[in-house]
Amino acid sequence: MKPSSYAQRSYTALIFFIIMKHHLLSIFILLSCLVISSCSLPSSSKPSGTMADLFPLTVGDLWTYHHQEFRDDGSISLDVNQDELVRSQLVFRGTPTFEISIAGDTLKDLQRYISGTCLYVLTNANKVPHLICELFYPSAIGKTIVLSDTTTPSQYETRLIMILRSATEQVTVPAGTFSCAHFDEYLLQGNPAALDTIPLFSLYLASGVGKVSEKDYDFNASHVQITRKSDELVSYKLN
Repeated sequence: MKPSSYAQRSYTALIFFIIMKHHLLSIFILLSCLVISSCSLPSSSKPSGTMADLFPLTVGDLWTYHHQEFRDDGSISLDVNQDELVRSQLVFRGTPTFEISIAGDTLKDLQRYISGTCLYVLTNANKVPHLICELFYPSAIGKTIVLSDTTTPSQYETRLIMILRSATEQVTVPAGTFSCAHFDEYLLQGNPAALDTIPLFSLYLASGVGKVSEKDYDFNASHVQITRKSDELVSYKLN
């Protein structure tokens, strides 16, 4: 006995419902997996926070570093613990700046301030005081950021660039282990068609802490790149 057309339609609808229910469940499971996967993606490619988080600037902030300096052959010429203190707040052309004293030596005092994404340092190039952007954050990891670029009438170019290598690099120093933003800075100079690249420093900053580690580079008499100075955080006290 053949089923009626109504029964055939009901049976077909039931089969269709079962199939669609199965597909909807599969789609739901797939979407759930995608959401969970996206939530578990590593955060190292997602810089967070601000420049002010990475470089606290309040009068009285104090950091102590294990400071070393090196000769051309790599031997140590200086090995001390050295303080960096935010000594006072000043004003430069209407802009509040913070004076940072290094090892109590006023000749090494720096003036810095933060505006938005830039950490500025006050320099006296050619005896003319002006502010330059020393660091830029947040930035896309691996992207080259041009901090300054000048070309003389004789076509000699000087370009300062920065690259954020990582936003969550684990760095261990005497003060402990910190998750740091890793910056590399370079000086490019010479003929614009063929600039020489000179590594300047690698800097590691931790949110709410400040500078954790720094390595300054140079070339020795044999034109081989060496580490000239290094700082590693020993302790810190922030206000």
